[in-house]
Amino acid sequence: MGIVQDFLKDVAKANYPTVGVLGIAGPVKGNTCESTNVTHWPLQDGDEIAKECKLKSFILLNDFVAAGYGVRRLKPSDSVPVGTSANAKQYEGPNSVKVIIGPGTGLG
Repeated sequence: MGIVQDFLKDVAKANYPTVGVLGIAGPVKGNTCESTNVTHWPLQDGDEIAKECKLKSFILLNDFVAAGYGVRRLKPSDSVPVGTSANAKQYEGPNSVKVIIGPGTGLG
């Protein structure tokens, strides 16, 4: 995947990563993904990307899975409650339910 190589080309050796992770639109199976929205792209293979970029490993995640992991890192000040229920305060906090909403592939 050329975009990963482009991203890493100017990284100083002292800061060069050993592991990469990328959220990609499409089903990920066996660390490979056929992009759902860019059908002219070849099959993306995380293991091959790792070899090409000289990384220990490169993990492909479905983009919504990646967003799900990311939302867990948000602080309360990074989010906005939806709705104004009188008892909404009881549902706030680090263990509260988080929702990722996006168009996804099936919207159209």
